Amino acid sequence: MEYASEEASCCNILGFVTNSAGLSLCNPTEPKVEAAVRMVMAAPEIECVTLSCGNDLPFIPALGAVIGLCGNVHSLSFKCGWGGNSRPNLMKGITAALGKTEALESLEINSAILDLGSAKMISRQLSCSPLTSLTLTYCDLTGESAGEILGQIGRVDLLRSLSMTNNHLSKGKADPFLVQLKRFHALEELRLDNNDLDPEEAAMFADAIVGMRNLTKLHFSDPRLDGRATQILIKAVGSLTQLNIFRLQSCSIEASRGRFAMRKYRSLHLDGCDIFPGDEADIVAAAFRELGPVTSLRISGSKISGGGMTALLPSFRDYLGALDKLYIVTCEVNIKGTEALGAAIQCLGKLVSLDMSQSGIAPRGAAALFPAMGRPAKTLTILDVSHNRFGVEGTKELSVALEKLGGTLLSFKAGVSDLGVDGITMLSSGIGKLSVLNYLDLHSNAIGEKGAMALAVALRGLKSLRMLNLHSNQLGAKGIEALGGSLGEMRQLRVLDIHHNNDTGEACDARELAAGMKNLAGLEELDMSDNKISAQGAAALAGAMVGLKSLVKLNMSRNELGEEGMVVMAPAFRGLKLLSELVLNDNVFGAKGGASLAITLQDLTSLRILKINNSKIGVPGADAISAVLPRLPRLEQLDMSGCEVGAAGMAALSAGLKPLNKLYVLSLRHNGIDAKGAPALAQIVSKSGLEKLDVSYNSVLDAGAKMLMDALKAMPKKPEVRISNNGMGKAVNEEFDKLMGKR
Repeated sequence: MEYASEEASCCNILGFVTNSAGLSLCNPTEPKVEAAVRMVMAAPEIECVTLSCGNDLPFIPALGAVIGLCGNVHSLSFKCGWGGNSRPNLMKGITAALGKTEALESLEINSAILDLGSAKMISRQLSCSPLTSLTLTYCDLTGESAGEILGQIGRVDLLRSLSMTNNHLSKGKADPFLVQLKRFHALEELRLDNNDLDPEEAAMFADAIVGMRNLTKLHFSDPRLDGRATQILIKAVGSLTQLNIFRLQSCSIEASRGRFAMRKYRSLHLDGCDIFPGDEADIVAAAFRELGPVTSLRISGSKISGGGMTALLPSFRDYLGALDKLYIVTCEVNIKGTEALGAAIQCLGKLVSLDMSQSGIAPRGAAALFPAMGRPAKTLTILDVSHNRFGVEGTKELSVALEKLGGTLLSFKAGVSDLGVDGITMLSSGIGKLSVLNYLDLHSNAIGEKGAMALAVALRGLKSLRMLNLHSNQLGAKGIEALGGSLGEMRQLRVLDIHHNNDTGEACDARELAAGMKNLAGLEELDMSDNKISAQGAAALAGAMVGLKSLVKLNMSRNELGEEGMVVMAPAFRGLKLLSELVLNDNVFGAKGGASLAITLQDLTSLRILKINNSKIGVPGADAISAVLPRLPRLEQLDMSGCEVGAAGMAALSAGLKPLNKLYVLSLRHNGIDAKGAPALAQIVSKSGLEKLDVSYNSVLDAGAKMLMDALKAMPKKPEVRISNNGMGKAVNEEFDKLMGKR
């Protein structure tokens, strides 16, 4: 075979990646691949090899033979797709690839289906390897075949990481594997998820890991475990003093220990663990007892009953005295469960952070829970009760609790809690007492105009506030204005989000809002989108914008600014030298607005993201903006969809984009670009560094699409191009999809 003569064509067709130390080959379907791979693999310096391929391709043995000749390979990864039951070529390829394993330290085989015969073939090759990492996943291993492989590894003291997830170790019996596993005392990471072990086998596994004193990560999951087997395993884990991460999926218990500020801590995560009286509560109590002092407890995706939580109260008192973080999120906590939680919280004198979001806290439960928050020592600094429904009774108790936490609480979240006008009016008295609060999130609560006025009074006292999120609250024009006076008092504010608050027909003139914003010199992020600011409001805000020198992100989308509003507001942006993200979508400011914006853009040299979707600036506006794009060297994302650029504006745009070496996302949808604009589009597609281009809903037709395809074919790394709804025929559409790897 003439290997050298075929090298270039094979590489171009298959596109494998190689360098002085490694080779990565994905989906080798061309028969000529043997020529290229043989030539590359002859280099003795190759150390890492990754092969991703179908299960039983006819040339896999040849590939394996080439790899097997490289005696310096330290890492070998064989990732196979699923195929038929007969895989002789695959097994020949894997065993051939393991021809010289004197230097092999890491081996991964994924989805290869290793029966006992295959396991024996592989194990013979590994007997002399200095393996430190072995991963065999989705290989249909039985206990016997897995035991065969582990039994042939001679240097048990070197193996640090072992993963045998998603096999069938209990087919027949897992004993051979578990007996061999006991030899590997030096293991630091062990993953044994989804292997259908029965309770007796799990107990054997627990006995095997007791001697692994260096183990830092352990993942074990099996739905067949009963409560007794789970507790045995937890007790074994409790003896592993170096353990950093423990995940036990049978009861979905995950625990971790790490270091923070030179202080040891432990966190326990119970996911999907329904806490009812009996085995469930006993298992959780065992975890509290055996895993040592826990400072962070997270319960998620669980059903918590009153009886189950009551059964855990002694454990809270005896084992969780050091707890400073408690998260009960995305749970179903019934009324009695919430009441019991309140009693549990009273045991936690060091609690700093409490998260009860998305836990179905009903009014009666809330009335019992919230009073407990103010009763421990006043240490609570973070409170999240978002996505619940407290009702009037619960909200009243929450307000009282906030008053008691006024001197300590730094962060409070109660978004999507159906507060309404009455709820926020009641809660405002408590919010007003939070004198050191930094972070306040009350989004999506339908507080309305009257609620905004009540809240505005409370906000005046929050002089330390740095983040305020009130989006989607139906404030209306008058409610938005009511906040203006409060903003003037919050001079430490860094983030303000009040988007989507004016669904009324009344435009917001923003005079009071602008007056308050003049004092926010340190503001870094501002989202005022979807509020019908209009041209009149833009004139008021322009005066305030001049002073926002620290602004990094600004979103003024969907505000009906129009041409007049943009002409007034754009000059105010010129002083925002730190601005990195500017979003002005759906304001239809036309050619004159586009020209005004272009003048401003030349001074915004820090800009990374610019979006002016649906601005309808036309060719004159597009030409003006295209001319200043080279002045934005840091630009990474540009959205000029719906700008009516047309074929006439494409040449200028292509030229403007050419110097932007960091641009990787470009959207030009709905721009009336026809086949005449396709050559300019082809130049843009060829631009180095571009990763995503969307030119959907134009009219390039078949001829224009073929120009784009020619440009794409010449590129070694193709960007993702969307070109739907461009008047192309079925054949061209299919050809384009195939080029993009969609078919």
